Amino acid sequence: MSRFSPLLTLSLCLTLLVAGTSAVHAATPLKGVPAFNQTADALLAVIDPHYRGTPPPPNDPRVRAFLAKTHDKAILGDGDLSDADGTELSALCQKASDIQTGYVNATVGLLDGSNGSQTAARETHRRLVDLLNHNAMVYQDVIVPLTIFDLRCAARLLAASNDEAALDRLPAEEKTPDAMISLTETRRAFQVLAVSAIGMLGQKGVSLENRESALAAVAETSASFAPTLTLPERKAVVVAATTARTSATTAQVAKLDQVIATFSDTRCRGLCRLGE
Repeated sequence: MSRFSPLLTLSLCLTLLVAGTSAVHAATPLKGVPAFNQTADALLAVIDPHYRGTPPPPNDPRVRAFLAKTHDKAILGDGDLSDADGTELSALCQKASDIQTGYVNATVGLLDGSNGSQTAARETHRRLVDLLNHNAMVYQDVIVPLTIFDLRCAARLLAASNDEAALDRLPAEEKTPDAMISLTETRRAFQVLAVSAIGMLGQKGVSLENRESALAAVAETSASFAPTLTLPERKAVVVAATTARTSATTAQVAKLDQVIATFSDTRCRGLCRLGE
């Protein structure tokens, strides 16, 4: 059993989700990209890439300005994506993921793991887990919104990639071992992310608003992600949602039922079949 909180597990998965997606199809303009990049770059400039410093607090004007941009769904577009759009959107996702990672890993770089003994290694690992869980709670008002944004980003890109006809025509030489491993890891990351978001409903250290926002994001993006998962991966999400349903509120039950219905689909097409 992992000692990481569901919130931390959820946020750690987004690196795989962002890295594992690509996009094709006809062009559509994305809106607000320069302003998004400006606020993201301003925040990245004050986040220590080596994780030795403390990032700006959630109420910092630079943080509030960037989170406001991530709340604007127009940045993700609403039509098909060209290759250029996909590249631009992937870059946006990556910047948000980098900022989120800075908060998840805040001051981790200060841990001293230079002593090579097994006892010291176990102690360093314990301190690392405690620090990561601490950061997940303290910075939840940054981590959860960025998790939701990254999730929507990845869903947008995956939806553009899951073209069954195009995948059926994909040349065998493009189905490289590395590409198949990346796809498998991406699917697994979303499955763990969805289960963690659902499990977060019972985590008292996370605000009710953040718990319900994360669940709503999983329900919102489930139609994009579910078709890409294998049937056993979908079943794991259904089991988690069914279990959480027994102690959920009426509003939460509606979202959980949406997740259950979407992930109960037993058809396996497109990315679900690819690489299996």
